[in-house]
Amino acid sequence: MTDYFEYISRHKRKRRSAKVIVAEKEERIRTINSAFKSAIEQYGFSPELPGLINGAVLLADAAARTYIEYYDMRRSMQASMDRIGLVKLLNPKSKDGRWRNPFSKFFVYARKPARKPTEEELVLINLML
Repeated sequence: MTDYFEYISRHKRKRRSAKVIVAEKEERIRTINSAFKSAIEQYGFSPELPGLINGAVLLADAAARTYIEYYDMRRSMQASMDRIGLVKLLNPKSKDGRWRNPFSKFFVYARKPARKPTEEELVLINLML
């Protein structure tokens, strides 16, 4: 009978150096940023509300463009939007800041510098997105 732990002790796993880890992280960040940028170029901003974009549609399109999982893209979306130059526009009438349509809740992103939307724009955001 063979000892399982004998095999493990003979075949130790090589550790990655700090430089390799940093390089892989930077490559992942570049991949995520480029996926969001290309999704913004394809999806574009709403003609009725210039400068605004639906976060849920943007996330789904960007996740489909890369090998990275949807969950990981969702977790890194806010930081990536900051690097690209978009800020989250919060809904003042909801607790969590998400906008709502009859089917889902989502965030809206705006180009920097984001100004506070007027009442007419708030109504349009709810109708159009």
